[in-house]
Amino acid sequence: MLYLEFVVTEDKLGIAETVDLVEGGADITVDKNNLPAYLEAQLRYRLMNRIVFIQYLVLCFKFVGLIYLNNMSYNIHALIMY
Repeated sequence: MLYLEFVVTEDKLGIAETVDLVEGGADITVDKNNLPAYLEAQLRYRLMNRIVFIQYLVLCFKFVGLIYLNNMSYNIHALIMY
């Protein structure tokens, strides 16, 4: 027995959040018969969620950069006009 369940615990800003890897994952104990399915679910979760999170961060940084550049161009335009 591995003493694992089909769940993953993530730390989100200091708060532990448990996510089921499969439906009802907290009730499924990992054993040698379902170990490959557990590893596949872990891999899928970690790869897909990390990629989505990184894409989200890139989008946020680009959006903030656009706001900054737009405000800077307005300030330069205001300086030129006066």
